[in-house]
Amino acid sequence: MLSILLHLPFFMHPPQVVPANGNGALSPFLFALPELPDVIVMVLYHVIVLLQAFRLNYMLNELRMLQKQALTTAMCYVLFTSLFEQWNHITPALLCNSLIIWLFHKMTQLKSSSQSRSIIYNIGFIAGTAVLLYHPSMTIILVCFVAIAILRPFQLNEWFILLIGILTPFYFLLFVLFLRNDLNSIWLYIPEWGTPFRLPPDLRPVVATLIALAVVLLAGIYSWRANASRMLIQVRKEWAVLLFMLLALIPAMFISKDAGYEAGLLSMVPGAALASHIFLNPRRTWLPNIFFWTLAALSIYNNWK
Repeated sequence: MLSILLHLPFFMHPPQVVPANGNGALSPFLFALPELPDVIVMVLYHVIVLLQAFRLNYMLNELRMLQKQALTTAMCYVLFTSLFEQWNHITPALLCNSLIIWLFHKMTQLKSSSQSRSIIYNIGFIAGTAVLLYHPSMTIILVCFVAIAILRPFQLNEWFILLIGILTPFYFLLFVLFLRNDLNSIWLYIPEWGTPFRLPPDLRPVVATLIALAVVLLAGIYSWRANASRMLIQVRKEWAVLLFMLLALIPAMFISKDAGYEAGLLSMVPGAALASHIFLNPRRTWLPNIFFWTLAALSIYNNWK
């Protein structure tokens, strides 16, 4: 219901399938899709966002990373992903968020697994696949190395296993291109560093939304830190990984070539998880209400105008 209400402007401006030209292997796939009716695209968008939101929320509850069972993470994810018009389309960034959620779930399995090496390889493989499919996600590779450093005792061979996993998707791609006698195309699948970020013509609503979003994220991080002493050490480490993931993914829309605003969606996975604390453990109930309604109003305004 929340997703439908936040996306009421869809009835006037339906979502579209928007490939990110030159930003990874997902773009040619989206270009090749036949044109779909507006209703189908609208339903697909809601299904993708809700599946990601509930998967992220279920994972945090299953891992007991939250102090009580709640749907606040799913609520934050649906709310955050609706904030900008560029985020309200089916894009490679939106699809890549499923890989980021899966990647973090794999990271949490390192704490007690007897098969840590295979999990580390899978972490690298998922990260490499994400970068291959959508280039602005390349900072997730740094997150993988930091996560291994936080969650595991240092073992150099595990870092090499992670690196091999990251390179594996590119090895398979190279093999396919070799069979097709098209090795020169490999450069189309290598991430490029960015060009100057293109500012929107009207900055005021964008700045207002970014400020409101930043305040909610900072409030969520503060609430998490205030309750961190009650958490298990391993849980605190997992939250530290999420915080670093947020900090690493925010610059994605600035440092990757032609990334644009849609790349900011990548940071909403850890952002929704961290912000959920302000709605889960409020000291003053009026504060999360103000945060929610402010973001909801900005979402509707940004997508209606």
